[in-house]
Amino acid sequence: MEELLGRLGRWLAKHRRRFHKNLQAGASDADLAALDKSLGRPAPASLKSLLKWRNGQGDDFVGYFQDHWLLLSAYRIAATKAELDQTAVDHGWNRDWLPFLDDDGGNFVCLDLKKNPTPVVVFWLDAAPEVKAPSLEAWLSDFVQGLEAGRYQEDPERGTLS
Repeated sequence: MEELLGRLGRWLAKHRRRFHKNLQAGASDADLAALDKSLGRPAPASLKSLLKWRNGQGDDFVGYFQDHWLLLSAYRIAATKAELDQTAVDHGWNRDWLPFLDDDGGNFVCLDLKKNPTPVVVFWLDAAPEVKAPSLEAWLSDFVQGLEAGRYQEDPERGTLS
């Protein structure tokens, strides 16, 4: 994970400077402990690596981490999961999912904590869930390779990266 995150950071610093500057500093041990406590179990190591790299993105900037997805902080992950566990089960939400990306419209990219390794699943509010990758590391590897190969373009007006 660390090698992939290093590559991602270098790519963002070179090609999306404004977005890179908007990313928050890495999560502290206290942030990660609070996340674990809220879950009642340790968060996956891969997610902790991502959060140690960058603990979400700032709220004062219009820009998306990937496609139309916002990168959540450890605090926002815990708060969002708690809210979804209470309010979204009737909409297909699975309490074993842990969101880490949010489209700010009720849809989330999550890790399925019931499986090992933890697959990346997209929870769509109005559609069936979709498995995107067998693990967070595989998902991140695909994303970084896509960035490096030029398969993503930023829309400067909307801040999307697709």
